Amino acid sequence: MAMPASASNAANTLRDVVTLAYVGGTLGARALAGAALGQTLVNVLGKSVLVGCSGGVNTLAGTAYGGRAYARVGVVAQRAGVVMTLMCLPLACAWWNGERLAVFIGQDAGVARSCGVFTRALVPFLFVYAWTGATQAYLQAQGIVGPTALGSVLAAVTHPLANEVFLRWYDYGLAGAAYAYCVSASVLLATQIIYILFWRKKYREPDEALARRRDACAVPWSLRQAFSYRGWMEYFEMAIPGVALKAEWWASDIIVMCAGYLDDPSPSVALAAMSIYSSTNAFMFDLAIGLSVSTTTRVTHELGAQAPERAKRAAYVGFQLVFIVGALAAAFALAVRPIWGDLFTSNGETQLIVSSLMLYLAVYVIFDSAGAVATGVLRACGRQADAINAVILSYFVLGIPIAIVLAFYAEAGVIGLALGGLIGTIVHAIALIDMVYQLDWDAEAQRAVARAAEASIVPDGEHSDSKSAEPGAESSNWTQQYGATA
Repeated sequence: MAMPASASNAANTLRDVVTLAYVGGTLGARALAGAALGQTLVNVLGKSVLVGCSGGVNTLAGTAYGGRAYARVGVVAQRAGVVMTLMCLPLACAWWNGERLAVFIGQDAGVARSCGVFTRALVPFLFVYAWTGATQAYLQAQGIVGPTALGSVLAAVTHPLANEVFLRWYDYGLAGAAYAYCVSASVLLATQIIYILFWRKKYREPDEALARRRDACAVPWSLRQAFSYRGWMEYFEMAIPGVALKAEWWASDIIVMCAGYLDDPSPSVALAAMSIYSSTNAFMFDLAIGLSVSTTTRVTHELGAQAPERAKRAAYVGFQLVFIVGALAAAFALAVRPIWGDLFTSNGETQLIVSSLMLYLAVYVIFDSAGAVATGVLRACGRQADAINAVILSYFVLGIPIAIVLAFYAEAGVIGLALGGLIGTIVHAIALIDMVYQLDWDAEAQRAVARAAEASIVPDGEHSDSKSAEPGAESSNWTQQYGATA
């Protein structure tokens, strides 16, 4: 499961890298800085929020699947789709006013203008991203990663072609780069929906027991359950800490935005270099995210099945594998260091800065990868809220202040920003790993059962007894409780 998940996440982030390469090579340094700032705003005021929300699906649906309450998987996914769509509305307003936001935070006027063009044209992508996250989490809870991996690869192939069409054939500029995002993201969403609605119905799994379990997850649409007050409260209990946990993502993007205030060598050069560094970091990090996703899924299943020792073993295997992945990513960063900046821009200053930053990235990616798996384990245990303190301490108390002092007062510039981020990441990874080490796995299994039992109470106060060993039994009970109306 980890390899397809890693491939799909890496393919998705590769689109960010391709966008910067196309914009830098086609539209120049100022447009590259505008796209870089736009990606940063999109991450802070969009992607990070929706990814944090989808983490609630991973916890609730994964535990339900492990506890054999299969219909609950579909109910949670439907509810998440509604909530995430509604959350897109205020976020879309922020994207529409990207130029004003960039000016408000003191960015260069020309860069802010380019940023606004990019984020405004990217608004349709926001909704596609939300629906992709909900359907992807629904599939991952069942251990299904193939459709997402296939869709991600197809999207990665489509993305440069779309950039070629919109940027070079039709000369739409930065808006064209945004349109390319919308097209490639729609390919991924369409692939997942086609699998859920059509492909699985025709090509069922050879293992009939597995096929029946997954059939039971596909509950018909229920308006009452999608808008259930109790269900929303349960979902927000996991989703809100999940969003707050993405403060790590916000911290990284705050550091990138700080580059726009550097006068040496220039705001546009510094911002472009830091964005290339950040996008490369995200690409390498996504290799570890696959292990994080698979670890989360496995641990939730084992906790839901009341198998704490197997859950603990799954977590430790995830750590062992991720250190290997981190070491390979670090070796890659060092190997491509001399030529990496050349792939994005012809500006000599930017190329030189990127080459220096890759040294710090080689260390960063090792600790970032370990932190990803630790976060996945804590998410599986429903302990997103506990990890927030580590994020605040490591990044907002240590990392960002150190980065600002080094960059602006010690005059270390972009290197100082990267070093501050590295210090924060090291502290963050160590803190999360210690939290995992301190877990009482027997108690976590009991908490998972308690969560499932509490969620089995429907709004009118009736209770379920959906613990039958037969895959179809849970579906029948949940359908009776929740009123599966098309």
